[in-house]
Amino acid sequence: MTVDPDPPTGTTPPAAHVAVDLLPGADPAAVAAVPALRSTGVTDADVLAAVTGAVRAVLGAAAAQGLRPATDLVDDLGADSLALVEIAEVVEDLLAARVPGFSLADEDLDRIATVGDTVAYAHERLRAAAGAPV
Repeated sequence: MTVDPDPPTGTTPPAAHVAVDLLPGADPAAVAAVPALRSTGVTDADVLAAVTGAVRAVLGAAAAQGLRPATDLVDDLGADSLALVEIAEVVEDLLAARVPGFSLADEDLDRIATVGDTVAYAHERLRAAAGAPV
């Protein structure tokens, strides 16, 4: 899927629509505020798809339904510490193929409590891998 990184002024970026589809209930304005990683070619929708795909792969399709940025991986989905590591590894595998040097540091996994935290942390690490300011 191709997403225009520079939508016309006054319109909602297509990535926001994709994000809302992936995370029902996500605030389109909040999603649109997250900048696309133009230098890497990885869009906001790609990051959201990687996170939701990782949740689906590790915790099952039922857990991945109805995900919202505020969905707590442990309290709402029942993920244990091993599942959190596995989710991070799947996200890493999916995005490292597109951005050489991308990784999620195991020692930072305590920063990831919700789906939104996971997306934000992946964005931070993508910017670092691309040499952009974090």
